[in-house]
Amino acid sequence: MAQKQYVLSKLMASVATAVMAKPMMKTVAKGFGTVSETQKIALDAGSAKHEEQFFTGAPDWEKLDDLPHPEMSAGAKKLLDDNGEKLMELIDDWEIRNSDQQDLTEEAWQFLKDNKFFGLVIPEEYEGLGLSAYDHAEIVARIGTFTLPGALTVMVPNSLGPGELLAHYGTQ
Repeated sequence: MAQKQYVLSKLMASVATAVMAKPMMKTVAKGFGTVSETQKIALDAGSAKHEEQFFTGAPDWEKLDDLPHPEMSAGAKKLLDDNGEKLMELIDDWEIRNSDQQDLTEEAWQFLKDNKFFGLVIPEEYEGLGLSAYDHAEIVARIGTFTLPGALTVMVPNSLGPGELLAHYGTQ
């Protein structure tokens, strides 16, 4: 009896797939249209190399440990070595949070501008620092260890600013 129920349930599943699911998928697929060339490039750019290991539930830790570890560039290290201490002196979280303005001081803003903290990822030919996304992340993380408002002030223009878009796509 159990075997008959099993066979019957498999048969019903096959019929449901053939009669309902496949036609439904064709209809849904038509609504999505075709994948553009730009979308194809984006889809093909990635892979599931080491990320795949985490989703298996049993990552090979030795293999993961053998992956290259990124390091900050000399330019990023120099930026923090030359300016980190001064930046800490200029930005006082307590003062920012408890002042009426709740903003960095004019001196802090000018220091960030003068030392190109708003052009971390902009190429050097456009007067930026030409640092990598990893450098940007590390700089923001390190600034964030002593001032969250300072880290956000540096992060946002480098992450969401128009400078990188202009560098990649130009003005025409």
